[in-house]
Order: sequence, then C-alpha cells, then structure tokens
Amino acid sequence: MRANVRPSAVSRFCAEFGLITGHQGPWTRAAPLAYNANSITCVLAAVAPPTSAKPAFDAFLSPSGAVLLPSFGALQFPTIGGVRSRIERSYERSSLLIWPRRSRSTSASGPPSGTEAKAPAATFNPSAEDEHALIVPSDPTALIATADVLQKALEATFPNLAPRPASTIKSAMQAHNYTLQDRESTLASLCELVTTFRLRVHQRTGDRTHYPVALAAALPGCGKTRMCLETLQTVVAPACRSVTQQVGDEKVSLPEVPYLCLFLTFSGSFGTSWNPATEEKRHPEHAIAKRLLGSYFATPELDTVANISVKAAMDLIRETEATKRTIDPAKLHIFIAIDEATRLLDALVDLKYELADCQSLRAVTGDKKPEADMQLARRFWTQALGPLQGICRTFRTPTWMMVAGTKSEQLSSAISLVLGIGSTIPVAPVDVAPLSGSATAGLLEELEQNALAEGKIVSPHWRFDGQLMRKIQNVAGLPRSVIALTTGAHQVNDRRTDTLRQTNISYSTFLNLMSLCDGARDIGADELETLGIVADELVTLGLLFKSRDNQLLLFPRVDLISLIAHDGLNGPWVDATNELLKTLKSFESIATTGQWQGWELFCVTILNLRILLAVALTLKKDPDAQWVSIGAALPGTVPGPSPPNLFVDAQVWRRSYFAETNGKLTPAPAEGRITLCPENRQGVDGWAIVHEKIDGKYQPVTLALQCKLHQVESTTPQKDQNLYLQKARAALPDDQQQSAVVALLTTSRMARLSSDKLEPRSFVLDRDGMKQFTSGFNAIADIFWSYNPHLSSVARMATEFYADTTTLEQARSMAKVVFHSRASIKFERVSDLRQFLEARAGKPIKVTWTETDDDGKTTAFTETVEYPLAAVPSDKVLQWPYALEPASSPRSLRSTTKQTAKSRNRKF
Repeated sequence: MRANVRPSAVSRFCAEFGLITGHQGPWTRAAPLAYNANSITCVLAAVAPPTSAKPAFDAFLSPSGAVLLPSFGALQFPTIGGVRSRIERSYERSSLLIWPRRSRSTSASGPPSGTEAKAPAATFNPSAEDEHALIVPSDPTALIATADVLQKALEATFPNLAPRPASTIKSAMQAHNYTLQDRESTLASLCELVTTFRLRVHQRTGDRTHYPVALAAALPGCGKTRMCLETLQTVVAPACRSVTQQVGDEKVSLPEVPYLCLFLTFSGSFGTSWNPATEEKRHPEHAIAKRLLGSYFATPELDTVANISVKAAMDLIRETEATKRTIDPAKLHIFIAIDEATRLLDALVDLKYELADCQSLRAVTGDKKPEADMQLARRFWTQALGPLQGICRTFRTPTWMMVAGTKSEQLSSAISLVLGIGSTIPVAPVDVAPLSGSATAGLLEELEQNALAEGKIVSPHWRFDGQLMRKIQNVAGLPRSVIALTTGAHQVNDRRTDTLRQTNISYSTFLNLMSLCDGARDIGADELETLGIVADELVTLGLLFKSRDNQLLLFPRVDLISLIAHDGLNGPWVDATNELLKTLKSFESIATTGQWQGWELFCVTILNLRILLAVALTLKKDPDAQWVSIGAALPGTVPGPSPPNLFVDAQVWRRSYFAETNGKLTPAPAEGRITLCPENRQGVDGWAIVHEKIDGKYQPVTLALQCKLHQVESTTPQKDQNLYLQKARAALPDDQQQSAVVALLTTSRMARLSSDKLEPRSFVLDRDGMKQFTSGFNAIADIFWSYNPHLSSVARMATEFYADTTTLEQARSMAKVVFHSRASIKFERVSDLRQFLEARAGKPIKVTWTETDDDGKTTAFTETVEYPLAAVPSDKVLQWPYALEPASSPRSLRSTTKQTAKSRNRKF
C-alpha cells in the first residue's frame, strides 16, 4: 500500500507536535525522528503528495483517534501456516506505528499532546532502515498497526497458525443443529442486503450511505446467533456467484467474486466471552482485532502482549487469504457477523486510551450535555468498531458487516453515529422474531423424533401434553426456551439452556413496562423517548419482545418479574404497584390450570391491570389523590351514544388489597375492581362498582362485562350485539340496570359497527379493535382465546367451529366428535382435522365427552350426534396455532434461500 499524504496533513502533524521535517517538495525525505516514551520508539519517515483526487487519508488522526507516523520501505513478511514468507507487492509498502493520542504528559504509550508536546531529539540509524527491521512492541499499551509487525508478533507465540475460518463457523453451529424454522423472510432480506452490497462495490460507489450495517436485534434466545451463522453459511455463497441485476432500466452483470466469512462473538468458549475486567484495560480496537484473528485462524484464545489495531488485523487477514488463493486482495469480499455486540455498548475506555476530547466532553453543560454524554457513553464502541465500520464503507476494501444483539435502539444509534453526532451511517434492520405457532410445532416434532432416536420414552406425545403446551405457550415461540422445555437442558454451559431468568426491576421501571404494554394512555414525545430507552433494556431482560409487525409485546413469563424495594417511596404508590404485579402474575396461575377456555378471565384481568396502573401512576404523583379516571381502560372498543365519564376511588387500594381474588366469583360487584359473576347471572361475565362524574359529583354505577368468544371467523350483524347488550343489562339487579354501563367484549367480526346505532351507556369490542384492546398483552391474549383440537373443551371448540355455514348445534356436535376420538388421533395439519370431520359427516355417532366446572369437578356425558357435510368449516376456521404448515408447502429454509438466490431480477 502506498501512503499518500498531502503536504497540508504533514503540516498539521508537525504543528501538533512542534516538529520540523524539512519538507520542501513533493519527494523530500524528512530526517527520521525518534520519540522515546517508556522505551518505545516512534519513527517518522517519507512523505508523498497525493496521486488522486481523494488522498489515502485526509488527516493524521485515524478513526480511533490515534496518531499515524508513516515509515516506508519493503518489509519482510514472515511465514504463517504455509503462506509465502514474503508477500510480493508492485508498490512501496508503508509501515505505521500507531500510538494512542493522549491528553496528558504522563502518557505511557505515545507522545504527549497539547502545549506539553515537545520535539524529541532527532536520531538516524541507516543500518536499521536499510535492513527494514521489524520490531514487535513489548509495551502492553502499544497498538500494533501493520500486518507485518502483527504477523511477526503472532509467529512468536503461535508458530503453527493456519487460516481455518470455516472451522470457527462449523464449531459454532454445533450448538445450533436443529432445522431452522420460520426464517424465510429473514434470509430473503439478508440475501438482498448482501447482493445490494455486491452491486455497490461493483459500481465502485464512494457514498457511505450505500453501505448499511445489517442489524439483527431481538430478545435473548430468539435465534440471533443462528441467523448470523446461517447468513455466513447459506446466504453469502450464492450471493457471490455470477448474477445479473436489474438497476433501473439497465441490467448489470456481476461476476463471481472470491469471498471470506468471519464469525465474531462476545459469548461462548474461552477467549471469546466478553470479560470487562480485563478487556476494558486494553485498547478498544484490541477487542475486535483479536476476535477477527481468532475467527480467521480458528484460535479463540489468540492474543498478543501489545494491542492490535483493527486495520492491522484486517490487512493481515486480507493479504494472507489473497496470497493463499493467488488473487488480488482488493477483489476479496469479506463478510463479518458480530454476535452479542450489546456487551460493547456500556464498556468503558481506559484513561490511557481516551481520545483528546474526553475532558472537554465531560465539561459540557446545558442543552448540549445529553449529546456529549451520549458520545462519551458510546466511546468504546466508537473506538472499537469505528475502524471496522470505516473499512466497510468503501469499495476499496469490500467488507460487509452484520451486528446482532439485544438492544435495538441503542445498537442502531451506536452504529449510525459512530462518526459522531450529525454524521450518520445507515442501518438495515433484520427481522428476527420469535417462532410462529406452526414453526414451533415443527421444532417440537424434530425434538421428539430426536428423543425417540436416542431411545428415550416420550409420553404423552407433545400435542396431548396439556402442561407442556401451556409452558410452550408461555415462552411465545422463543426457540431457546422451547428447546430447553423439551430437552430438560439446565446446565449453565449448555447452549440449549433457557435464557429466561428471574428478573429484578425497580418500581418505576415496572410502571414503565406496564405503560408500554397498556396502550390506553397518550404518551408524550419526551416520555416516549425515555420509554424507548427503557424498552431496549426490558427487551434485553427478556420482559418485552417485538412481534413480526414490530409491536412491543409483554413476554408471557410474568412469573419471572420481581420488584426491588427502595427507601423513600411513598407507601400508597408501593402498595398499588405491588397489587399491580400480583394481578399481572395471576395470568400465569390462570394459564396453568389446564382450562383451555379463558377469554372471560383474560378480560377481567386486563381491565383490573389498567385500573391499577392508572391508580399507581396517580398515587406516585400524589399519595392522597382520590379519584382516578378509567376512561381509557377499554381501548379498541366502540362507545355508544354519549359515553359516560368513569372513575375509581384510589383510596380503596389503601384499605383493602384485591389481587389475591382476581378471577374469583363474587355474589355482588366489588368497589373499584372487576370480579367474575356467579353462574346464575346469565349474560354477565364480570362486574364492578365504579363512579360516574355527574355535575361535579361521583355517583356509583355498575360496570358489567359480557365476554363472548364465539363465531370467531364469521361476521355477525350489529343487531346481534345490541341483543347481547340488552341481555346483559337485564341480568343485573333491578336497582342497577338503568345506570349500569355494559361492555361487550367479543372476538367476532362485525359488519358496519356504528357508534350511534349501539345501545346507550355501552362499549363494544369487535375483531377490528382486538389489537388495540390487547395491546402489549397480545401474546398473553393468544393463550386465552386460541383453541387446540387436542386439548380444548367441547365448549371452546364449538365456538371455533360456529361459522357462517354452521349452526351452533352442528358446531357442538362436531366438537363432541373431535373430543371423543382425539385420544387416538393426531391432527398434525388443518387438512387432517377437516378430513376427519368430513369422513364422519352425515352419520350418527355415539360420543362421550367431559365438562369441568369452576371448582374443578369433571362430569362425563354420552349421547349420539350427527351433522351434515355442508356444516364442516373451512380451513381458515379450523386453523389453530400449533398446526403444521400444509404438506404441499413445507417450510424449507435452505431451499427457500437457494430459490431466493436464483431470483436476481430485483430493482434497486
């Protein structure tokens, strides 16, 4: 490489350190100058003018803030792993020793800065220059800046190194040996990113915005590591073949290019796990550089006494690989996936490696302080990954990077602002969501087959194991947790172990968590920004996750949440928040009872949560507050004419605690909380005493709930909804009927639901409002309202089968037939269930089924039922979450990737 330095850059360098170089013309050689600091020698050598419009570098500061001191000469390249002992070049070679730029004169790793910088005595050693001697720094604070010095340093410690990058990836894949499920769209987007990167390099575009960094951010155990490895194994190779791309109206032929894949991680075996106690004491670049080399040489414990610069590591890797293949280094496309990058976000830079502006950033006050604090907080990332991101931003060193971690917003910000505030690098988000129900079923099938192949006894089959399936529902498709539940992996060093852990959070953080999930409050811009940062942390803790439609959802394992008590918090707020957590945890206890029909319980619990959240937030500000509005407790519902303004008495929660009775039956409505109605109250499922503000006074009224889980996939007319509202009102005690407010909470699809045509003093929820009503609790809602033909009750299956072409009686008959036969029949796919129902249509069938009451008592019934063939619902109605995909369109990730790679006529 020829180091072309503009004279202006040299002048700036000399002015910084007070040096006189004698520069007089284009090729004047300055007298070599030596600077000795703690027995380390720096050499200043030749300076050359630029030979192109864009010089090799515009200043003497590298991206990491180090000072570059160039020295020219052809240098020996020692042998590593059978590579030629000397890499032949057709141009002069530069040798750069880089020392951290220091802000104090006590620097142990380079010349001082500022007014204390002194010009060292000039010395000259012709024999050393002529012999092109390579000196490996022995000072642990030095930064090895060239491939030559680095190779000599590695040769001394690891004489038998040989490039084995594929071995690193293969070794990492051993912990991920299950068939990849439900990642077709993710791989397709990654394939497009890699192909677009190839196109930009081919076009030799210098615009940094054309080289985005791919970011896969999700909660722990979601499959980020697997996606990094799959990208390197299945996406890169086909993308690097000869293809034709459509660019606007023009077709561009991309030739096949040589490629190299590197996998870096900050978790795993010895040498790769992030250890802040030791790694923060070294130069930030060393954390990346040693992992690059460790991945390339399949030696995770690889390390050196001195620090290694990212540029030296990348140059060594590129030159070694190019020499091995006998290709031009500039043609080699390098693809890097960095896993567990979140660990670098909060890392601290040791004082001796801090940049010169750190002191001034710490001194910033006023409006600019948050911006300065952010720069300081991300300084380790900037110094560690900034140089690598710089390499990725140019076609001259074709390098593509993918980053994986848990904090989406913070990782995106760190990557984007690596150059500093106001200068952004594009980020390309990569979707890595939890598995869908069908993909989870596919994984469960494979896990069971593996167990059987190992001679293990699997009983009952996972489809019939009610307790297992409840646990599977509670982990919401998290691959690592699904594997842990079925394999029993629990060892800490077992890669299959569950990532979910008991989590302690503060009271304020818990209220923020509930606010993010609530969906009922209007959140201001400032609060939203704060909650965005909190959400990142909560995703990392495994309390929140992002759905496929980018919605933040509460993870169903709410039993893992614990609150940290702090002195100084007001008692009423603490009490209300404790009740809020107990009510939230009742979701878990309800879900594990084996009852596979619980829409009423879900509605009661989520309304209590919203009431309690409003109370807790109010008491946090004013412990003596009394009236709290709950007008936003029913998001997604359509109100009738003149909706009432409802309140609850916050002080009730100072006198009595109700969380333990959540979901219990009460003979009369309770003050300020929703309870279930007795069975004899047909038409009302839940009720409570709330208050309506009329003429400045708070009048007690009954809030009645009717929760209808029926005709799930068919459309019902609005007149039916009014009939349900009227029935609920009539079921209330006579003295409550006129003033009562009735909420009809259904999962039905309604035709032309109109507010002015509804009954007065009412609220109606239909399928269109479902997403807003469940909001961040949607994953939990799915547990309560989804059905399963292997486990659901006759009543729940009947509500599912009840459709446009099916009467309720016919639906119940089909449900009883399924219940009677399912102990001996597996329904793997929707088609299996439909064919089963069609084969028994039009025939009298004697069936036995059971029903379980609220006290857990089970009663058996026997009768003969019949239904016509025309009553069998469509596949859309019969679908359940854990049905496998149709056999005609199996999920085959690798085949999908190959097909995607062959289809290259996208427009960019």
